[in-house]
Parts: sequence; structure tokens; C-alpha cells
Amino acid sequence: MKRPGRTEARRRALTGIGLGAITLVAQVLLLRELWCTAWGSEALAGAAVAIWLLAGALGSAAGARALAAALGTRRAYLTALGTLALALPGAILLLRWWPAHAAGGGGGGAVPGLARSALYAVCSLGVVGFLAGALFPLALLEVFLPDADGPDEAGRAATSLYRWDMAGSLAAGVGLTLLVLALGLGSLRTALLAAAAALLLAAWHAGRTRRARAILPGALAGCAALLAFAELDRPALAWRYAPERVVRVSETPAGRLVLTSRGAQTNAYLSGRFAGSPDASERAEALAAVAAGECARPERALLLGDALASAAGCLAAHGARAVAVVPDRGAARAATGGEAAGVLLRAGDGRAVLRAPGERFNLIVIDAGAPGTFAQARLLTRECFARARDRLGPGGVLAVALPVGVAHMTAPERRVAGAVWRALGASFPRRRLWALSPPGLVMVGFASDAPLAPRAEVAARVRGRGVPLARLAPERLADPELARDAAERIRPQIERAGAAENRDAHMTAVLDQMQADRVRLGRGAGEGFRFPRAGGALALGGALALGLVLLALVRLRPRSAPGAFAFAAGACGAALEVAALVAYQVARGSLYAEIGLVLAAFMAGGAAGASLARRRALVRAVSPRACAWPLGALALAGGAAAALSAAGIEGLAAGALLVALVLATGACVGLTFGLASAHPARPRPGAVYGLDLAGAALGGLAAVFAVPWAGTAVSALAAGLLALLAALAACLAR
Repeated sequence: MKRPGRTEARRRALTGIGLGAITLVAQVLLLRELWCTAWGSEALAGAAVAIWLLAGALGSAAGARALAAALGTRRAYLTALGTLALALPGAILLLRWWPAHAAGGGGGGAVPGLARSALYAVCSLGVVGFLAGALFPLALLEVFLPDADGPDEAGRAATSLYRWDMAGSLAAGVGLTLLVLALGLGSLRTALLAAAAALLLAAWHAGRTRRARAILPGALAGCAALLAFAELDRPALAWRYAPERVVRVSETPAGRLVLTSRGAQTNAYLSGRFAGSPDASERAEALAAVAAGECARPERALLLGDALASAAGCLAAHGARAVAVVPDRGAARAATGGEAAGVLLRAGDGRAVLRAPGERFNLIVIDAGAPGTFAQARLLTRECFARARDRLGPGGVLAVALPVGVAHMTAPERRVAGAVWRALGASFPRRRLWALSPPGLVMVGFASDAPLAPRAEVAARVRGRGVPLARLAPERLADPELARDAAERIRPQIERAGAAENRDAHMTAVLDQMQADRVRLGRGAGEGFRFPRAGGALALGGALALGLVLLALVRLRPRSAPGAFAFAAGACGAALEVAALVAYQVARGSLYAEIGLVLAAFMAGGAAGASLARRRALVRAVSPRACAWPLGALALAGGAAAALSAAGIEGLAAGALLVALVLATGACVGLTFGLASAHPARPRPGAVYGLDLAGAALGGLAAVFAVPWAGTAVSALAAGLLALLAALAACLAR
């Protein structure tokens, strides 16, 4: 193959960068859309990764071949680009209409079941992933391989396209993060910009004709015009939240915040889940009354987890200067009619405020809601409570609200409450439990080990401040029947539930809350089911069993070794990626905004590893034991991920370390795949790639259950154990 000239080299580079950027933007946007409209939780990101990989493999293997045979390479490439440009915004619109239509207009809080959610993912993310997978071989044939004269030249061309593709993915991951963090650019508008970029790329490749050259100025003008439409998401989301009226849509680092109105009531939804209503004043008043009543002098209060800061004004009414941390200040002001006197709204992450040195509070209130997601549960862990105690002054109080029906709690709800209650007891020497309707359970931790004030004194403090309460009379706080119910019925129930304390690295509350939601939606069906507590042992045992099977397979059938190594690398890499995504959410609190950066890091590492394997295969024969090195490094990455999760490092440093770890994981997977593909005993063409993707699908789906059940640290250790056994099999390969 002739060395390309400067113009041709520039054309190839722009093709690879454009494809990488467009496909990564499509993947991230659809993953966010599924997160907000179908799943309601970041816990199922592994399922999205698996669906994308499988769809991309089918598109690359079968789709590109069929399109090229039917239309010819050039027309097939341009057709795939144009179809992707239409499919991406179409898939977003489909995800906003279909779930709401299937639910019969059940409102924004209706989260479909797992089977229906998987169907939505296949019909949106799967279709776009299929087209994205077909684009790679078509671009290779059309742009990079016209002059190829041998398999080695073709391999170099594929490596070149892969390298530029990953460069575009990395740039798009950084760009998407900045767009959400700095501009809050809506998903639909971003999808239309990506679609315009795909059409522009197609027009540029077809630019040999006069008609095609005339398309370029129009496409550029269309891209500029799309930036002027700021309200594209609001009318499109009206389908999802019908019969409520969408008032405001904000893309925040914490997730998509949607304000709706229905009659005189305003509701807020964060990433598809109900986040509160400022019109339900009774709940905010009751929570503020209990929290401020337990604190003798509530001079400076901090409110975390309430997306609209509904309780901040109530805390200020009790005499506190309240600081409320919210995802978006504008949305909080719009929902509550502006900032109340004595209230300061601060946009950001609540745990980042707790980490900030120098700030002291008399009262901290955490109203994160039910811990159905890792973003909510990270405010209800032992580590978060320990941070909160460090920020409390002498005699300070932490109040934690947990919305449950106090008259009857299901078994999963009791386990959730028990996990949070134990976590609170690990950080505070004294605790008290309140059971009110509303707001549910209020767990109070006291920084001092002095005897607790009687409940009658708490009621007297509230009465003495003269704060008008809509439903909660101060005398009710001193009601002996209320105290007896909390002490003799509810507290023994949650303590006997047998739940381990909720930790950053092992959020049992998420799994129990998911089951509690299903029990509620199923009207009690399955309440007696309980996941065994030995989740960690089962995860490690499953990894050990699979590793021993691969070891035996390599010894008994040496020719199956390359496929086995690719399968193991794919499974370990996907499992570590999912564990790292959840650990990133816990450490940074802004996975919604920065998920593109994490995914791009994995892909960039995979490209670097595959490129290194290709160079090695060109200069020397690949020995049967060559895969031992990257698999061993993958085992070390699993151990490092477990250690990082268990250490509890937070903030920007933790985010940077996790991104570096994901990059290294991707490099190990790419290097293993490249060496297995060049192995002299490899199976028929395409089988190694298929086994790699099959392993990735298995690892991603297994991590969906293992991470909340066994914890991020143990899940990462299980992936590392599988990689270690695969490395041992490579060392013993014949």
C-alpha cells in the first residue's frame, strides 16, 4: 500500500475522529436517556454496555457485509452515516414516548420492569449501536483500504482507523462532560448536533460531485441554527410526564432535573425519579420541626439531598441560617418562588461540601429520599455520616429522613432502614428514632454523648419558637404513644431485620430498595424473598468456578486457548468498568455528566492495547503464553480497583485515579484481544472477536447484580480473580 499523501492522511484522520466522536456521543446520550426514562438508576449501566457491544459486533460482522453487498461499499458507507443521523434523535424521541405510552400516562415516576426496560434498550441503543458497528468496516473499506495489497497492509490500515476512532471518542467524552458541566446542553439538541455532524461527514465524503459540494454550506448553517433552539427538550419530554405539564428542564452534573406542574402543584424529577414537591409543605415542616427541635441552638444548618431545598425555608423559620446544596439553583428558585430569607442556595455535590475544611454547622439535615440509586444511597452511608460528624460543632445534630410508611413497613423497607440505622450508629455515640407521617422515619444522631433531651423538651423548643405548622402540632412530638411506637415496635423491627450497615463500598440499601419498589408496584408480591447475605462469597465463588473451567479447557483443548483468553479478558474488563462507574458515582457524585469521559477512557485504552499487540505480532510470532502478561496486569487492575474502592478516596483525586484505572483496564483488554487474534492456534475468523464480546456481555450483566449485592470492592476482586486464573492458564498453555 502506498504511503498516503498529506491530503489523504488528513482525510483519513478526520474520518476516524469523526466516526469516533459521533458514535461515542450516540452511546452516552442514549445511556443517559435510558437512565432517566426507563431504568431510573445508574446501577444498570452494565446492561447498556453489554447491549451496545453485542449490537456493535452484529453490525460490524453482518450488517456491513450485507450493506456492502446490496449497495456497494461507497453507497453503503454514506447510507449508514445518514441512517445513523436519523436514528439517534429518533431513538431519543422513542424513549420519551414509548415508556409513557406503555404505562398509560402513569406520570414521570413510573419506572418499567427489567424485561420491558431491556426491550426499550434493544430498540434504541441496540439499533444505533448496530449502525455504529457497521460504520467501522465500511469506513475501513471506503477510506483506508482502496490501495491495500496484503493482509499486513490491511492490518496497519485497521489499526490506523482504530487509533483515530479512539482519539475522536476521547475528545467527544471530554467535550460532552464540559457541555453538561458548563452549558447544560440538552440531550435532544446535542443529538441533533451529532446528527448534523454525521450528515456533514457524509456530504464531505460525497464531495466529488457538484451537488454534494452544495450540501456542505447548508449542513454548516443547519448546525449553527440548532444552537439557537434551547427548548427542544421541554416539549419532547411532555410525552414522558403527561398528564403533567413540563415547566423547566435542566441538565446538571447530578442528572436531568425536570420541573412539572399539575394544577396548583409543582413536582420535581431527578434522572427520572420523583425528587420532591415544594407544595407538600407538611413533610418539610415536620422534618424541620424534628431536626431543629433536637438541636438546642440551630444557628447554622446544612440541608443535603433535597433537590428543591423545600425544607430550607422551614429550617430558617426556626432561626437557622440555612445552606441548601441543590443540583440547580435556578430550578430550586423557580419551584419555590425564590430564595427564602435566611437561605443560601449552593449548586454542587453535598458530600463535597462536607469535605470542605473550615465550615461548621450546628445542624445537618439529609433528605435524600429512598436509596433506590447509588447517587441517593451515597448520602446514607457510614462514610457520609462520618464526614457529617466532622463538620458538626459541639452539641451538633444530624437528622436523616427516610420516606417509608410507618404504619406498615415491608420486609425490604425494614432492611433499608436497618442498614441506615446501623451506619448512623457507627458514627454517632447517641441516636434517636422518630416515626411520623409525614415524613416517615427521622433518624437523629448526636455528636455529643451527653444524655438526650426528653421528647417533651424537644416539643417545648418547637412551641417556643412560634413557628406555624400546618399539620404537626408541637404537642404531638411529646406524645408518649408516638414515642412508645418508635421505641417498642419500629426500632426492634429494623434492628432485627439483619441488614449490614450501609457502606460506600457495599451499598446493600440499593438492592433492598429496588426490591421494596418492586414489592410496592406488585402490591406485596415477592415480599418474602431475600437475597442471601453471602453475596461476596458467591461472587468470588462464581469467578473461581469460571476461572477453573477456562483453565481446564485450555489444558484439554489447546486450540481453544485464544478464544478462552479473549472471553476472560472481555468479562473481566466489562465487570471492572461497571464497578468503576459505580465507584466514580460514589466518589464524585456526578457520573451523569462525566460518564462519557469514563467510557472514552476505556475505549482509548483498548485501542492502545490492540495497537501494541498488532505491532508485536508484526515483528515476531505470538507464543501461546503471550496473553499471560496482559491478563496478569488485568488481575492487578482488579486488585487496585478493590483497594481504591475500599480506601474511600473521594473528590477529584479519586475521579482521576478511577479514569486512569479504566484506561489501564481497557489497555489490558485490547492487548489480550490483539494477541489472541494473532495467535497461531486461533479459531475461525471472527470467533475471537465474538467471544470477547460475549465475555463482555456476561461480565457487564453479572456486575449489574454483583455490585449492589457483593459491593464494588468484592466485585472488582472477583474480576481480578478470574483474570488471575486466566493468566495462570496462559502460563500453563501448551
